[in-house]
Amino acid sequence: MRRLKHLLEYTAVITLLPLLSIIPYRLRLKIGSFLGTLTYYLYRHRRVIALENLSYAYPDKDRKWQHAICKKSFQHLGMNAMEFIQLPKLNERFLQKYFRIEGEEHFIKALEKKKGVIVIGPHLGNWEFIIGYFGLKGYKGTAIMKRQSNPYLNRMIRRFRNKFNLSLIYRKEARREIPRALLEYNHLVGFGADQDAGSRGVFVDFLGRPASTATGPARFAMICQSPAVLIISYREKDLCRIKISPFLPFDYSTDNQNSAILKNTEIWTQKAEEYIRKYPEQYLWAHDRWKTKKSDR
Repeated sequence: MRRLKHLLEYTAVITLLPLLSIIPYRLRLKIGSFLGTLTYYLYRHRRVIALENLSYAYPDKDRKWQHAICKKSFQHLGMNAMEFIQLPKLNERFLQKYFRIEGEEHFIKALEKKKGVIVIGPHLGNWEFIIGYFGLKGYKGTAIMKRQSNPYLNRMIRRFRNKFNLSLIYRKEARREIPRALLEYNHLVGFGADQDAGSRGVFVDFLGRPASTATGPARFAMICQSPAVLIISYREKDLCRIKISPFLPFDYSTDNQNSAILKNTEIWTQKAEEYIRKYPEQYLWAHDRWKTKKSDR
């Protein structure tokens, strides 16, 4: 029964994709915004999570403001979904028209060290377009991918992302494959590390509340002595703006590894928080970021 459900979902997606892909980009964004609004009203569970997260992050804001940001966040997620469909058609002309980038020199400088680059990107703006942009520019990368429950959609997503010089690995492969990607292949290694890390994470302050946070970026940076940068994308009208930070001031000493990992995780988390607070309507509030509590340990 589950297999039939997965096949029906996949069939619906591949049927709609060709139809949606011929719609002009700006119109597609409007459709995505509309679908996001529907999701906001219909998907109560995620709306409640998003509003709770906003109340923790912005206790000084009234409920009207929190609801407005929550709704815009769902609309933004709908636009992201429409832009994911754009990935197979992404080309140089589209990049020139809709993309603006700042700080690419930090990638170039980091890659000269021949130890790869740890690239940390919060779920802000359009993270899928980041993959497409740098793939078309000729950069080679590796990223950890969460396995989707639907195997047919999982393969489709892999196929979309593989087109852009991106090698995808699952979490259980990370310990072996990430050092290889950094030190042997000199890859950009991407981490979307701003989601709940469960019992594996360390607790750092995030938007005013302790959050279990993945240690992967800090840990692999130390193991491989690789430079780390934060990459941010955000929407500005029709434009997708991408900003790459200078090297993050990580502690690379191994005298007290646990202390350094905690410190480095705090460094990138605080930097990401600056941009999330600047563009709250473009952040993924519907994720249960504070699901794991310190008392659960």
